Amino acid sequence: MIFHRAIAHLRGHFRFLRSFGLLCTVAAGATTIFACAGMEAAQQCSADLGETFASTACIYAVQQPGNKQLVIALGDHACVRARMDATTPDLATSACEMARAKAERAAWLRIETAAEKGTQPNLDIDQLVPGLPKSAAGASSSDNAAKPAGEKSALPIPPATTEYLDARFSFRDVPFESPPNRDMRLVEDRGDAKVYVRDIESMAIGDGKLSSVAYQFWKYKLARVMLKTDGASNNQAMLQVFQTTYGPGYKPTPSSSKRLWQGHRASALYEEDQKSDSATASIWSNELKQEEERESAKAQH
Repeated sequence: MIFHRAIAHLRGHFRFLRSFGLLCTVAAGATTIFACAGMEAAQQCSADLGETFASTACIYAVQQPGNKQLVIALGDHACVRARMDATTPDLATSACEMARAKAERAAWLRIETAAEKGTQPNLDIDQLVPGLPKSAAGASSSDNAAKPAGEKSALPIPPATTEYLDARFSFRDVPFESPPNRDMRLVEDRGDAKVYVRDIESMAIGDGKLSSVAYQFWKYKLARVMLKTDGASNNQAMLQVFQTTYGPGYKPTPSSSKRLWQGHRASALYEEDQKSDSATASIWSNELKQEEERESAKAQH
């Protein structure tokens, strides 16, 4: 009797949780199993906002793949900026991870708070992580010093644009035109062109999984990053990350399986192979790509 009353009580409790957007199911029997798809999101909202019960709006915002990718992109941006002033590789790694953690934490707080208020979050990276070194694409300290007191700086470059592709000018924590990291291993040597991989590499991309990640260097400067996925769900996850980060892109022709993003400093390409049910994507430095093409053309004459 006590057991059945407990089950009834728990069922009532989980019905209550459903009203807050938690998709919970209960299976009663010899053992009772509870599966709540939104429990982690609810716990995050409650912990971040200091509330006993998380709102449906906050839970929904945390569960959105687009918000997850936006937070990752902001963390990557903070990492790249933080590395700029580091004097050793170890200090660069430490500064990167600290900045990434601060940016992601601050971004989630603003996204969750804005979701509850029904407003748009302010995700200016310099407000999320004050004191970051200025990137080459951003204003310099001397530019800021020359502004009259009270004058507002230029608006931050938002994600989902090719301008953001130029501003990031990196893949994860590796800036383009930088030398190979100590954690990279040479796997292909073609003279000035060399390909490296990292033995410890996150293969997650959005809600999918990467099959491979490779870094191509030209004269010891990172020129291109090459990604590969297998399976329709992983292919779409990679495309969604690129579109969330760099914008919708465009197809060279209406029937093309390619999608291209062209910035001034960097560009990116996504292409599906329907026969093998795989996809490849690459991001590259425009300047180094042009330099490599010029020198390759000279060598052929």
